[in-house]
This record gives sequence, C-alpha cells and structure tokens, in this order.
Amino acid sequence: MKLLEGLLLYEIVLLALGVILFLALVWVLVYSVLRKRGIASLLFFFLLPVVMIGFPAIQKIKFDSGGVEIEKDIKELVEQPAGQTSPATAADLKAKLGDFKARAANSPTALLTIARAETALGDVAQSKVTIDQAIKLNPEAPAAQDFKKRVEKLNVNTHPAILREAVKANAMTIK
Repeated sequence: MKLLEGLLLYEIVLLALGVILFLALVWVLVYSVLRKRGIASLLFFFLLPVVMIGFPAIQKIKFDSGGVEIEKDIKELVEQPAGQTSPATAADLKAKLGDFKARAANSPTALLTIARAETALGDVAQSKVTIDQAIKLNPEAPAAQDFKKRVEKLNVNTHPAILREAVKANAMTIK
C-alpha cells in the first residue's frame, strides 16, 4: 500500500493507535457534549493522537524526499564525464543511501532507486541483489525489469562510463 510505503512497523502501529485514540476521543467528546459535561479537560488529550499520527507522516515525507534527493544525486553523478567523477558527489550519495536503505525494504520503487545508485557508484554485485529484491516485490514493474536486463550484462570490471550509460538509459524508461 502506497500510504504505508517506507514506514517501519512501529510507525505503522503508532499511526493505527493514534487514529483509534482520536476516534475514541471524538466519541467521548460527543458523549460529553450530549450529557452537558465539561469538555475543557478533554481537549488537552487530543494532542496525543495528533502527535501519534503526525510522527509517521513526517517520517513518510522524509522517506519520499530522501528518494528525490538520491535520484538528483544519481543524475548528477551519471551526467559527469567519465574520469571526472566528483568524490564529494559519490560520498554524498553513499551517505544518503545508508539512511535510505533501512526504510526501503518494502518499496519496489525505492529498491530500484537504490539499485540505480549502486550501479552508478560501481557496485554492480550489490545492485544485482537489490534489483532482484525489487522484482520479487513487484514482478510487473517495467522499469525494474528493464534495469535487471541492463545490469545482467554488466560485471565488476565494467568501465564506469558503461555503468553510467546503463543508469541513464533506465532513467529514460521511467519518464
């Protein structure tokens, strides 16, 4: 489900419990109003479910923006001429991948992004493993299938320019 994609299990539980608590508080609020009881003390408790629902939403936004940043770095890396790769760009991409991988385990789109980044960085073996995970999650994804075909032709000793061309060509299939 796209809504929960990129959220960890505890964040999904927190989101569900926040929604349940919010609905329970709404029911108590309506009950209190109908019974003409004071509701001032009850309004304070609405902060807790708002935080419980808001935290996973913020994490989801961070996950989505992390993917966008990685895609931008991949594009920047593959657009550089062969032999003139900026070590700062590669290091930045590696750092972002480390944070992004933990949340991407259940997202075929994110796994494809990671595989493309690994190929652009020259880690063909890990890229093959990652793209296989993405295809396992969504066997029908055309971009993942295309990238798998391109990566299968590559090996560890493939020239970096050829790796970049494979990533560029796959990026064209996504658009």
